[in-house]
Amino acid sequence: MLLDLDILREHLFLILAATLTILLLKVVANSLSTFLIGFPMHTMILVGFSLSQVGEFSFILAKVGFTSGLISSLTYQEFMDVAVLSMVLTPLFMSIGYRTTNFAELLPFPPILKQGWYSKFQENESEEKLENHVIIVGFGINGRNVATAAKATSIPYIVIDMNPEVVRVKKLEGEHIFYGDAAQSSVLEHAGIYTAKSIVVTAGDPASAKRIIEVARRLNPQIHIIARTHFLSELDKFYAFGADEVISDEFESSIELFTRVLHRYLVPSNEINSLGLTLRADHYEMLRNPEIRRKKMYDLALDFADVEIRSIRVGKLSKIAGMTLGELDLRKKYGVSVLAISRFHKIIPGPEAGTEILADDILLVISPPEELDEVRKLCEDSLE
Repeated sequence: MLLDLDILREHLFLILAATLTILLLKVVANSLSTFLIGFPMHTMILVGFSLSQVGEFSFILAKVGFTSGLISSLTYQEFMDVAVLSMVLTPLFMSIGYRTTNFAELLPFPPILKQGWYSKFQENESEEKLENHVIIVGFGINGRNVATAAKATSIPYIVIDMNPEVVRVKKLEGEHIFYGDAAQSSVLEHAGIYTAKSIVVTAGDPASAKRIIEVARRLNPQIHIIARTHFLSELDKFYAFGADEVISDEFESSIELFTRVLHRYLVPSNEINSLGLTLRADHYEMLRNPEIRRKKMYDLALDFADVEIRSIRVGKLSKIAGMTLGELDLRKKYGVSVLAISRFHKIIPGPEAGTEILADDILLVISPPEELDEVRKLCEDSLE
């Protein structure tokens, strides 16, 4: 039996009342169950509103009940109208859920409700004070790779994740991680947002990622925010919320695909890398609105074909370690200028000729493309 619109017209008030009652009851039930398994208020509200519609399996149960004579034809049609109407209203309820979340964040709810009851197990855990560190939000494959890279380069970092089991296991393995919803300002404050240098948002849910970006930018206007999104269509929205850089899974996978193809045709790696850099620069900038574009130091190379700006690490056994910039005289010999030096995660801008170069320094240089390899060789470990 198909949906009967005549029944909907004749019993409109009853059907609307039943639909709203079911939706509200499911919002409460879903929210409560989400809270009881430890999730914070932000997730609790979104889950409650997103899963409030009548499920598809109920159509089968209603059909069985009707054919078995358990419910009348009128009751069956009224149920069908309620179920379909609840599904039609789902996008509206999801939108209400996002708005409710933002409003609820401003209200003085108790911490256990805002952060989830699992957070109480971490109340007595003291995190060491960090400075110039990276905050990694989410510990999936992307978050783990960022953490691995940070650890390999001795960059201090801290991880925030909403999966209690992941947090428990990784803590036992010695990982610097804690449980929390990064959309909560108190959680970001616990992670040292005020002294952090950058935050990497790997959350797959666009709504959650935008909220995290917005809160992080409000708490620390100077922090560098790098976010991940699945689709190119989300780029502008992420930038509008305050992200400095947005990486699209959709676009990066396309880069990797053509890279593999070109390798099969024996195209030199330097040409492939150069093509990849050019495509990334052109494509990401093309997709961003002019009013929210931010020029960065490494973007300058895109504006001048005859120079490149690159960072080069000085090896522990490099022959230039211990020499001054004046002794090296890179500008005269290679036409290369050192714009800044990163040392122990501190920036030395505009270093003078008397500045000594130490092992593990990172030199930010502006150079003709053909001279970059020579400068890299100077900075590499020497076997002599």
